[in-house]
Amino acid sequence: MSHLKTAHVTILSNGMAFVDGNTVAIAQLGKKMKSLGAKGDTTIYVAVPADVSQSTIANVTRSLASAGFPKIVFTKPVERSATVSDTSTSSQSATTTTTIPPAKPTKSTKTKTSTAQKPVRSGTL
Repeated sequence: MSHLKTAHVTILSNGMAFVDGNTVAIAQLGKKMKSLGAKGDTTIYVAVPADVSQSTIANVTRSLASAGFPKIVFTKPVERSATVSDTSTSSQSATTTTTIPPAKPTKSTKTKTSTAQKPVRSGTL
């Protein structure tokens, strides 16, 4: 089994996680990551839709951190819509929305599980 440098997880609105084509309970995320070859230095990107609660996000962080995965990056899934027209019978259109995880998360969404904070400097530059 090869060592994963990055892994991708999508949190579902029902409180479950989607990993490697399977639905997994959030409490089992650490075990699933290890079974896929993730190590403590693996960065785990977690796509979190807007309708997921803060407590679910906290549970994801707790589950991964307690399993030895401190590098967790939360991202927002990208929603894209397409309009499909069927001109054979009428001029009706249908809109489909698909959630697609972003290719690269921004650094501002990266979280650390430690409670240490960087010192703040005051004064003028």
